[in-house]
Amino acid sequence: MIHPTDYLADSRGDIARILKESGQLFYRHRRILLLLLLLALLLAALILPLEMDWLHTLQGQPDPSLRRWAKRLSFWGDWYTGSLIFCGLVWLAGWIKRQGYLRQAALGCLLAALLSGLFSDVFRYGLGRARPNAGFAPGLYGPSLQSRFHSFPSGHTTTAFGTAVATAVLFPPLSLPALTLAGGVAWSRLYLNYHHPSDILMGCVVGSSFGVVFGAATRRSGRKSGYRDGQIEPQGPETA
Repeated sequence: MIHPTDYLADSRGDIARILKESGQLFYRHRRILLLLLLLALLLAALILPLEMDWLHTLQGQPDPSLRRWAKRLSFWGDWYTGSLIFCGLVWLAGWIKRQGYLRQAALGCLLAALLSGLFSDVFRYGLGRARPNAGFAPGLYGPSLQSRFHSFPSGHTTTAFGTAVATAVLFPPLSLPALTLAGGVAWSRLYLNYHHPSDILMGCVVGSSFGVVFGAATRRSGRKSGYRDGQIEPQGPETA
């Protein structure tokens, strides 16, 4: 087993390399990413008149069993109880198994979730959109620290898709379960009446964008460190 101090040092180096690679990818594809964000905002604006009807249709009649499932999914969709635990376990597995690719993958997924969530928080705290269950008329109420005005976009959906898409890029066989779980988190936020459909839409777009970029950046970093894409075995001596 690698000494903890060495493993932490390797992890710090991985974070620096992944951030550098992701910065280059964001800059190279900035126009496409900006266009995607603008299109998502336009679509969100177009569905505003319809989304309350959609929300009521989706929720239907109260179902205690569905509500319990929604609460479970929503719990694991939070950054602290979902992304952090998942990435932490993968990171620990990399230490135990002496696999640098697992270590890098864990950090890449964690950065995708963390930074996509922070990006969403800029909108959430700045716009102050009231949640459907806030007891206020739908609209933007300006900057606020109160959770009931942090509807747009959905933070749970953003971090869930950031983690899931990065996982799909780094471990293709896990694509279906990862994206299914992220979709379940998105559904739970609607069913529990915490978010509007447009909040979910934007969360999916932001999280997926960060997931693709950080997943690709981690793969590039892994290749430079001597690891094969999607595999945990190094091609040669570990240099990370």
